[in-house]
Amino acid sequence: MAGALWVLGACGAGSDDGRAEAALDGAAAERGSAERAGPGGASEPAGPGGASAPLDQPGHLVEDLRVGAGVGPTFGQVPDLAVTPDGGVYVLDGDAREVVQLDADGVEVRRMGGPGDGPGLLDYPRRLRLVDGTLWVDDLGAGRWSAFDTAGSFLRALDTPARIAGGNADMTPDGLVGIGQLRDGDEVMRFSGRWVADADGFRRVDSLPPPPVPEVIALQTEMTQSGRPVSIAYPIPLAHQPSARPDPRGGGWIVIPGAGDYRVQWVDYAGAVVREVGREYDPVPVPDAEREGQIQRLPPDLREASADRVPSQYPPFDRVVVGGDGSVWVVRRVGRDGGGTRLAFDVFGPEGRYLGEATSDEALDAGPPRPEDRATPAPCASPPLDAVSHHDG
Repeated sequence: MAGALWVLGACGAGSDDGRAEAALDGAAAERGSAERAGPGGASEPAGPGGASAPLDQPGHLVEDLRVGAGVGPTFGQVPDLAVTPDGGVYVLDGDAREVVQLDADGVEVRRMGGPGDGPGLLDYPRRLRLVDGTLWVDDLGAGRWSAFDTAGSFLRALDTPARIAGGNADMTPDGLVGIGQLRDGDEVMRFSGRWVADADGFRRVDSLPPPPVPEVIALQTEMTQSGRPVSIAYPIPLAHQPSARPDPRGGGWIVIPGAGDYRVQWVDYAGAVVREVGREYDPVPVPDAEREGQIQRLPPDLREASADRVPSQYPPFDRVVVGGDGSVWVVRRVGRDGGGTRLAFDVFGPEGRYLGEATSDEALDAGPPRPEDRATPAPCASPPLDAVSHHDG
């Protein structure tokens, strides 16, 4: 399936040339006051001292660059991408098992990787990180991280530590940070740690307390594997699931407590909550046909038990993305005039101040979000922020 990539301009009123006006200009902080940054109280208006300014209302994302769908290279499934400070984009094409480098105008510069299990080749790549000038690709199929320089040369491949293999680790400026599990009889214990790359591979340098995350909201069923009874957990469809992942900027974890709350926390490696953003929101109902379809995807013995537990409203938000400057984009569903839903972005400044809502162009409304879809603010040296997304079409 072919894919297209959109680079979207800043939030704000559209300018005459079709690009967005600078919406996060700290010098224009006196334009209005922000709404509260968290559930506990209100924020004061940003002052001239550098705090993030509210978005012009209504904010809107406008198309700045399109690649694919007949314009430039075409992609298959795009599980991840990375944006450079000068506007270039590295696109991970999961179908081709390649990383495609584009310049700021969307022109293809080079490709790296390719299908295979040899040095510099990729088997099942699912994650892409640009850290300190090195491009790291998490290859789940090969159980390793492959490193390339920004000129496309393969540097080396390092095996993922076994206990955090399977997508539970991420490359950050602090090194490889991950969450794993240890089994002691019937008891499963979570742990986390930090690894750095040296001449011999990943070397563990820290044992970290696991981030505080409630249990996943799931249904249990029993089945037999290799002649032994095992218990399998199926996450409840449409439930707002708790999660924790390393902050891509380092320093700790991004934690979503779940349980129906619009709340995102930043937790340092010692386990202390150092920042939190949250808002009240208007619940969006799930169409009956979609809810029933989600129930029917469960194993037959769980369908009846799940009927009262599958929510009739969408979760408070779909996903959270952190920009290179520390801004936070919370991607959520809102109702559309005439029925259905569209995507909207709640934008928070690095200090946690709510800046406003940005609506998306139609390109981002083509279908329900999936885990491999991303809307990623680019790390810009100055406002406006960019957002990047892809759409299969």
